[in-house]
Amino acid sequence: MKLFFLRIVTFLAIPLGILCIWFPYIYFVNNKASANYKVKENVHLIIVGDSHAQHSIDDRLFPNSVNLSQTAESLVFTFYKIKTVLNNNPSIKKVYLGLGYHSFSSYFDDIVNNHPAEISSRYFLVLPYKEQKQILVKSGTDFPRVLMNVFSTGTKNLFRQKEAYYFMGGYVGATSEKPVTNESMDKRLNEVFYLDRKPRNFSIENVYYLEQIIELCKNEHVELILLNTPVHPYFKSKIPLKFVEKYNSIISEKHLKVIDFNNLVLTNSCFLPDGDHVSREGSIITTNRLNETENDSPIRKD
Repeated sequence: MKLFFLRIVTFLAIPLGILCIWFPYIYFVNNKASANYKVKENVHLIIVGDSHAQHSIDDRLFPNSVNLSQTAESLVFTFYKIKTVLNNNPSIKKVYLGLGYHSFSSYFDDIVNNHPAEISSRYFLVLPYKEQKQILVKSGTDFPRVLMNVFSTGTKNLFRQKEAYYFMGGYVGATSEKPVTNESMDKRLNEVFYLDRKPRNFSIENVYYLEQIIELCKNEHVELILLNTPVHPYFKSKIPLKFVEKYNSIISEKHLKVIDFNNLVLTNSCFLPDGDHVSREGSIITTNRLNETENDSPIRKD
């Protein structure tokens, strides 16, 4: 019996020993990669945000820019991403932040809190200790999966080009064989803006970190411009008024610059089935409009 337990201990000791050595190593390397993250020399503009900005702006068609947006990225992660990029790249003069009506819905809080293994783990190794602690505390029974994904993404980053680091993101030209329909848009609307058939609360965390992003850009003397990316006209007409009013009030109160793409004339083929994101075809039109705005510089202030 003693020999049996000795074999088990020996069997477990080897992988645990490797883990104890490897994890600090990937922690150090990922932190270093983030702390020294450099964009190309000709890049003066960055696009950040969640999947809306990720699908909408093709940086290959927008000169001197790089799209660092990522699916389901809440503003806490965007804040630290901007901070990292600005610290290492004095060439950055302008930050385009994807921010829509959905950004102020508690849907964002639910996504981050309920899926830490899929979302928070992407950023874990490059966040400050206080944020890492919060992620682990909130993970609850998902704690083992969070650690596994942190270990996995951290290891994969060692073998990826810096443009493909999991914590940075990038443009995605999306397509779908399914058409956009009222039913598919209603499903998305209910998911994002409603809970138990009632309009959701506002995301306290996203409101807070928007203020932090505003302050950060101000202190770094970098221009901040919001991008309200296109949504289908039907989708927009069904957004609860409280979120539209919240969006407009924050823009007005903070004197923010915003480019609203919802006045673009886009056909159904320019949208994914949910009506909340543009397709590859829609991103070309949206990016071209942004190019026109950047060249003419008549950015309106709401």
